[in-house]
Amino acid sequence: MAKQTALERLEQLGKQRREHQAALDALALPLKVAILDALTAGASATEVAEITGLHRSRVYQIRDGKR
Repeated sequence: MAKQTALERLEQLGKQRREHQAALDALALPLKVAILDALTAGASATEVAEITGLHRSRVYQIRDGKR
């Protein structure tokens, strides 16, 4: 019984994770465009990182087209 309950909970959480991932994926391109727009307009990578919650190195990766 405990195993079944644990597996059901795991299945539920997995489903939620997939749903959340789909929402994040839908935001990825608009977020990258907004980051590039802000950098082009003169914002620093530090400013962009603080606003978005991304690490500054990730902002650099987006700027450099590496991901």
